[in-house]
Amino acid sequence: MLQRAQDSQPKDLERYGFVLKQAIETTADSLEAAQEDLGKRVKDVEARQQKERKARQEAMTPTEREAAQATEKKVAEDEEKKQEQKKAAPTLMRPGEKKP
Repeated sequence: MLQRAQDSQPKDLERYGFVLKQAIETTADSLEAAQEDLGKRVKDVEARQQKERKARQEAMTPTEREAAQATEKKVAEDEEKKQEQKKAAPTLMRPGEKKP
């Protein structure tokens, strides 16, 4: 739509020509980024996060590192418990009733 507006050469194009050109370029760049391989972008982000996590762990003292590992272990155990304790789906049956 922006390209059509520019191609139609309106009378006041001189006023907003620069802004229109910038909008067209920005839109084209955004479209290219959206069409880029999402899997590659996800992998890049995950690799960067792993690198940052490793750098933080290397900067920790041994006691801080042990505390962080204990916390991670507790979080993992809590997640396992949550998975085990998932609530049953709601039902309209009374307690003790069974499906025929």
